[in-house]
Amino acid sequence: MARKPKSKVRNQKSETRNQNRTPNRNDRNRLRFGLLVLVIDSSFGFLVSDFPCYHFRVPLPRLYIVRHGNTDWAEAHRFTGRTDLPLNARGEDNARRLAARLAGLTFSRVFTSPLQRARRTCELAGFGPAAQVDPDLIEWNYGDIDGHFSAEVYGARPDWDLFRDGAPNGESPQDVASRADRFIAKVRQTTGDVIAFSSGHISRMVAARWLALPPDAAGKLLCATASIGILTYEHTLQRPAIELWNDDGALPS
Repeated sequence: MARKPKSKVRNQKSETRNQNRTPNRNDRNRLRFGLLVLVIDSSFGFLVSDFPCYHFRVPLPRLYIVRHGNTDWAEAHRFTGRTDLPLNARGEDNARRLAARLAGLTFSRVFTSPLQRARRTCELAGFGPAAQVDPDLIEWNYGDIDGHFSAEVYGARPDWDLFRDGAPNGESPQDVASRADRFIAKVRQTTGDVIAFSSGHISRMVAARWLALPPDAAGKLLCATASIGILTYEHTLQRPAIELWNDDGALPS
């Protein structure tokens, strides 16, 4: 009598053994790349799978905030709101250096304040052709104190706080916070990273409102000329965070 081939039985045992054993690295790789059905969970900002032990992070979006380069009034510590001053020579040099600091980064959208100091900074940084002017990014309307020296204003009212009291015959903190909120809503409807060129006090308000902080919290966030800030999230889109702020040197990799 011919002997029955054992290979089939052996294969059946092998299959049974394979079903019962603990998955090894190769099995996990096959699951990861062959069997997992990946879906995008937009509410959390990363990829999850049918298998809860496997998930793949994708980068969460960032908002880069860039303050304009130097102006004569900024260097003299004068309130520069809606007065449309140009960059001075140092400001133009600093704006050109931004191009190297931002080299290699790509953005879904580029925004700029309508004021020429921000628009020129945007242009010299290499983003002029793609820039969209957004009126919500215009600097605080300082009303009666526009053009006045900081020492003069605080000398007359030592307890005055722009982010708490607002500008006399100008914008209130709530007015500026509302503009910041509108801009943030626009950014959060955009897929990918965004960069915005603007002025100091409105940039500080955008950062505070990004974190859902009250308007007066913006007073705790300094913002130098030609500085870069990065607003982003920690782990999920429900946890806004500041990654970098008031950086006037090299960006982190």
